[in-house]
Amino acid sequence: MPTPTTGIYIGDRAVELVQVKRNLLGLPKVECTAQAFVVGVDPEEENSLRDDAPYIDAVRQVVEQASLKSQDVITSVPPEDVLVRCFSMPRIPRKEWDTAITFEAKKYIPFRLEEINTEYLVINPRQRSPNMEVMFLAVKGEVLERHRRILQEAGLNPIIVEPISFALLRLCNKAGVLTEVENSVALVYMMREDAHICFFKDGALRLTRDVSFAASEELDSGAIAGGLAGFSAFGTQLKDSSAQEKLSAGTSGAKDVEVTVEKLAGEIELSFDYYKKYLPEEPVDKVILVGDSKVTAWLSALEEELGRPVQTLDTSGAVEDPEGLASHMSVTLGLALRAADRNPQNVNLLPAVAIEKTPRVSLSAKVEVDQRAILREFQRFVPAGILALIAVFVLTQRDVSKAQTDLEAVRSMRPKVDIAGPSPGIGKIRALEGEYMRRRKVLENLFENRLYWTDKLSYLGQVCPEGVWITNVSFLEDVNPDQTVFNRHMIVRGQVFLGNAQMEMDAVNQLITALGEHPVLLKGLGKPSLVSVQRNIVMNFDTTMFELRCGIGDRNEL
Repeated sequence: MPTPTTGIYIGDRAVELVQVKRNLLGLPKVECTAQAFVVGVDPEEENSLRDDAPYIDAVRQVVEQASLKSQDVITSVPPEDVLVRCFSMPRIPRKEWDTAITFEAKKYIPFRLEEINTEYLVINPRQRSPNMEVMFLAVKGEVLERHRRILQEAGLNPIIVEPISFALLRLCNKAGVLTEVENSVALVYMMREDAHICFFKDGALRLTRDVSFAASEELDSGAIAGGLAGFSAFGTQLKDSSAQEKLSAGTSGAKDVEVTVEKLAGEIELSFDYYKKYLPEEPVDKVILVGDSKVTAWLSALEEELGRPVQTLDTSGAVEDPEGLASHMSVTLGLALRAADRNPQNVNLLPAVAIEKTPRVSLSAKVEVDQRAILREFQRFVPAGILALIAVFVLTQRDVSKAQTDLEAVRSMRPKVDIAGPSPGIGKIRALEGEYMRRRKVLENLFENRLYWTDKLSYLGQVCPEGVWITNVSFLEDVNPDQTVFNRHMIVRGQVFLGNAQMEMDAVNQLITALGEHPVLLKGLGKPSLVSVQRNIVMNFDTTMFELRCGIGDRNEL
C-alpha cells in the first residue's frame, strides 16, 4: 500500500496537520486532519522572542490526534519569514548557475549570505532568450533552525520546507483551476486580518506580497521589518507608501466589514498596479480566494470593487473525499500533496546537511525489521530448544515416577478426618444472595453509568468556532448510594471577540449547535442551553461573555 504523506503548518495561533494517501488508482485522498491551538503565546510578540514550549505542545497534540506512523513531514514557514526576489540576468551554462546566481542575488537581499539559507529557481530554463529569469528565495538560518527544532522536539522529522506560495500553487494545479487560464492569475490567501497575495503565470510564481486589511490597524503592510516580507518583483523591491492614500475610505468600529472588504480590494488593486509595471503585457484573468471561511461572503463585494472574476478555491478536484477538511487548511493540504507532485519547479529551503543529520526513521518500517529479526532468531534456536526439552523430559521422567510413588504412599498414611457442622438455613442463604446481588448492582452502576470527562475536554476545544475561547469549564455530578447518577452538569464559560456583537452572538450559537451535535460531548448529558450572555470590556475591546450548560437533573449550583 502507498505510504501516507503528512503536511504540517505552524501558525501564530494554531498548528494544522493533513495526511494524504494515494488509493490503488494513484489518486490522493485525505487520510486524516488535525488541529490544535497554541496556548499561552501573544501573537503580537516578535517570533524570535516567543517560547517554543506552547508550539511543541500543539504539535504533539496534532500528532496524537492523527496517530502518525511515520515521522517524516513536509512543512512551511510563515510568509513573513521568507524573502522572495526575482531578477533577470544573462543566460549562462547550467554548471555555472550556483556561483553566478548567488553573486547576482547579493544585490537584492539585505542580509549576509552566512546568515540565511537560500534556494533558487530558473523560470522556464529551456527558453532560448538571451536572458533568464531567476527566482531567489531565502530564510534566516535562525528562523529555519527554530522551526526545525520545534518539530524535532515533538518527535517529527522535517524533510522539506517550502514557502506557502508553492503549496498554494500546487493545490491550484491539482484542483484544475489553472488549466483553462491563458494569462496570469492572482491568488489571495486569507489569514484572519492579513493576506498573502501571489501572482502566477505559466505554472510559476512571479510576484508575492503580504498585506494587512484589518479595519482597526494601519494599512502600511508592504514591507515587514527585517525585509523578509513585502513586495517582490524582478529586480525591484517596492514599498506600499501610497497604500494609505489610496485606501483611506472608512474608519474602525464593529461595522467595518464593508471597510475591510474595501481595504482588501484596494490592496489587491495596488498589487495589480505593481504587477503591471514589471509585466505590462500580462493581464490578470481572475482572482482566487483561499483560506479563511469568511471569504465566501465577500465574493460579490470584491468582484464589484475589482471589476474582475473572483472565485474561491474548491479542493474537491484536488483530493478524494475532502469532507472534514476546513477551508483554512489549504496550505497544509498543498504541503501534503508535495510527495505526489512531479513538478521540477519545486524548492526545499532545508539545507542538505540538515536533512542528512536529521534521523529519518519510519516507525512502521522499524517494526517490520524487528519482526523479521525475531523470526530469524526463532528459526535459529527452535531446533536446539526442542532437543533440549526432549533430553530434560527423559532425564526427569524417572524422578517424576519416584515422586508420584512417594506421594501416593503419604496419602495412604494420612488419617481420615470427618468434620461435621451445622448446615446454614435457607433464610441465611437467601440473605447472602441478596447482599451479593446488591453489591453487584453497585459495581455495575459504578462502571457502566459513570461519565469520564477527559474525552469531553479533549474535543471541547476542537468545536470552538473562530474567535471563541473557553475561560472556564466546571463539572458537577451527584450519585445515589447505589451509584446511580441523578444529577450531572457541565458548565462552559468563555468569551468571543470578533469586533461585532452580532457576529459574536452567531459564534456562540454555532458553539451551542456544535456541542449539541457532537456524539462524545453530548454523551451522558442533555442538550446544551445558553444560561447567560453579556458584553464586557477586555483590554479596551468589547467582547461577549457567555455561559452554557449541558446536563441532566435540576441542580443549579456552580
